[in-house]
Amino acid sequence: MLNEERRKVLEEELNDIKEQLTRLEKESTDFGSDVDGGDEESHETEAFNMNLSLKETLKSRLEEIEKELGEN
Repeated sequence: MLNEERRKVLEEELNDIKEQLTRLEKESTDFGSDVDGGDEESHETEAFNMNLSLKETLKSRLEEIEKELGEN
């Protein structure tokens, strides 16, 4: 059973992660179509892959927190 302080910390982290995921969703869909060259497209692909990896890590942590809070 969680004590109140631990629950509060987990709920704050849960909210932070949800905000980060929302921001990443917006960023990962806003690349536009005005690619001037291969370098720019390469940078966009790299950024997309980094965001995808970060989103997966955050989603995993989100699941762990929800499980610990009993929200699963």
